[in-house]
Amino acid sequence: MVDQPISIGVDATTWQFYKSGVLMRADCGEELDHGVLLTGYNASASVPYWIVKNSWSATWGEKGYINLQEGNTCGLCNTASFATV
Repeated sequence: MVDQPISIGVDATTWQFYKSGVLMRADCGEELDHGVLLTGYNASASVPYWIVKNSWSATWGEKGYINLQEGNTCGLCNTASFATV
């Protein structure tokens, strides 16, 4: 288990329309085109989701964040990197 933010690549082609809620797997593909930061996870929600910080400013999405349905939504599991000490 990793207890720190993780840099990930995602397919953000549909993200421009995101305002709030949970973006579902069916709403995006896996052609990675954008780098973001995976910051957390909510397992107790009715639809469990990853919490991802975007770089498009706090006026986008949920104060600069997007919630992605658990699993490999938008390809977020395809490339991940984090520091080890």
